[in-house]
Amino acid sequence: MKFQPHIVESVLKVGLEEDEELLKILEKMAPDLAKLILKYIKEMQEGIEIALTTDNAEFIVIAEYIFLNFETVPTADELGLLFSTRQFIDEIDKTFSIIKKVAEKDMAKKLAKLQNVAYQELGGKVSDKLDKWFKDLPDLMNTTTENAVADMVKKTFEKGHGISWLKARLHELPEFSYYRSRVTSITETLRIYSSCSYTSFLNNEEVEGLRWRHTTGIDEPRTSHEMLDGTVISKGELFDVEGEYALYPHDPELSAKQTIHCHCWIEPMLKKEYIQ
Repeated sequence: MKFQPHIVESVLKVGLEEDEELLKILEKMAPDLAKLILKYIKEMQEGIEIALTTDNAEFIVIAEYIFLNFETVPTADELGLLFSTRQFIDEIDKTFSIIKKVAEKDMAKKLAKLQNVAYQELGGKVSDKLDKWFKDLPDLMNTTTENAVADMVKKTFEKGHGISWLKARLHELPEFSYYRSRVTSITETLRIYSSCSYTSFLNNEEVEGLRWRHTTGIDEPRTSHEMLDGTVISKGELFDVEGEYALYPHDPELSAKQTIHCHCWIEPMLKKEYIQ
């Protein structure tokens, strides 16, 4: 295929425009950390995109092997064995581990400086939950992808399609899309930020409570999150998010429907003696 620079320029322009719009939202959430958060979103997205692209290529090889060696739909065990040869879990885990470690420390230091308190690494319950979430996330993503590919392989055999059709459908699956890398990177970077933010307020003796804030200007906002806007709880208490309970927005305890596309944040409520 002939190189077409105008297509590359269009893609880069779209990415730049998305970043500019996202930065406006982040500046509402965390004006002093917005650019830092965006930086790690982009770094995480790049790593996810590489992992998804590589994974798609590995699935194409597996698909070719299936058509050469199977006359009927492979069993679940046979597909599982073939899928297990991929490197996706290791690659995506590497991306999450590196970004989480650096971003967490960077954000925590910045938040401590802004509050004029001593820097403390994440620890205790918040740290344990975040670590467990990022440890489990590669497997969750992998399961979603394997299920989608397995369904497509089954459909290919049932409909009597050939390898070319299957390969084309694999390229089209949302599990390998730019959208997935973008949404995942935003969601998970904001999860890191929210965890650091919560911990910094928890360790600040001047703070006695936390207020949930909802970002305005978001397309199709969650009504429940809008209703939570302004809700105040004492430190250590839980927000009620449609019957789910969380210490802060993006808490790993919340379901995906409460965290994906969520741009809410918490702000501190100071003790009376510290209010000027």
